[in-house]
Amino acid sequence: AESKCFAGRTGCSDPKSCDMIKAQWSAVSQAYAKKQLKAVGVSNYCSACLACLDGQKIPPMVNQVHFQVGMGPDPQGFRTLAKKKGIVLQAWSPLGEGGGGSDPIMHGNLTNSLGQKYNKSAVQIALKWIVTRNVSVSTKSSNPAHLAQNMNIFDFELEADDMKALD
Repeated sequence: AESKCFAGRTGCSDPKSCDMIKAQWSAVSQAYAKKQLKAVGVSNYCSACLACLDGQKIPPMVNQVHFQVGMGPDPQGFRTLAKKKGIVLQAWSPLGEGGGGSDPIMHGNLTNSLGQKYNKSAVQIALKWIVTRNVSVSTKSSNPAHLAQNMNIFDFELEADDMKALD
């Protein structure tokens, strides 16, 4: 099922809100057409918000959403919706807590035990779960060692049972 995540809370299905979304997207599209932007996207757009942009000459290329271990394989239908519309889904705050990392992900029994199993950190397990779900991920750190560790997730595969447990 498609996501209805924000329709009730933000009114993105309201015609006036939809007109505002279209007006904003018009400005973004003009900047993209003038080559002032290399790519254009949205953040936290559910099916109702994205429906406002149906038929636009330049559709969103990326939708950044909260996506992390423990949310299930397709929270609020975001993955299904992105695939259907040809949009890259990107996880923000992939470790929880608005970028600071949640205790269950950073120090939880599941992520740490899987880290031991695969000889990886809990963070690497959480990031691998995301990219295995075919979702791009945006991480941040001022620590070069952490940045390098974040990139070192492509030399192993999580087993199906481990993916389910992380869901």
